[in-house]
Amino acid sequence: MEKRYLVTKDIMTKMLEVSERQLANLVASEVIEKHGDRYNLIPSVKKYMEFKGALRKDTSNEVVNAKTLGAILGISDRTVTELALKKIIVRKSKDSYIRDESILNYIEYIKTNLDKNADGRVQELNKKTYEAELKQLKLKELKKELHRTDVVKDIIQRMIQNFKGKCLILPSKVAPTLSLVEDREKIEEILREEIYSVLKELSEWDPEKGAIYD
Repeated sequence: MEKRYLVTKDIMTKMLEVSERQLANLVASEVIEKHGDRYNLIPSVKKYMEFKGALRKDTSNEVVNAKTLGAILGISDRTVTELALKKIIVRKSKDSYIRDESILNYIEYIKTNLDKNADGRVQELNKKTYEAELKQLKLKELKKELHRTDVVKDIIQRMIQNFKGKCLILPSKVAPTLSLVEDREKIEEILREEIYSVLKELSEWDPEKGAIYD
């Protein structure tokens, strides 16, 4: 879908060299495309040129000087000359330019530049978004709100090793106490308390103590 380049009534009347009343009639005839109080520049000018016969293979193209063409396009005489050297403005002879073809070429030239600028802005925006997100992640890491994958992996390994070690020493730890107890319920209570103690320590691990930061 072609992008819309919406312009004001003042720009459109100057570009087409028509009065506001003529512009309104062209809108009513669906030659000019209007959206709210703006006009879709590119399709409107093309349709207007077709309406006038400018795009047909005939000799109806009007020849104007640099000053007149510059006034239509809203650019200086010097810019008209520079664009003629770039083959954007169509020069017929010295200070004589084919108006309608030059207008169409100039519109395509503007469209191309606007598209390039838009792409550049999108790339710049993506770059700034990436940089902002990266700064946010680094800030969270400094505040210990975010941990790197290698740090988390190291902490979990330490947790597992610590938990495994406490489980392995649990029998020898409670054995002396259990050897003095004959009541079964009391033995279960002692074992339960020791197991809960180990699990509680695991559930309350502190990444601040386990993590190693560069």
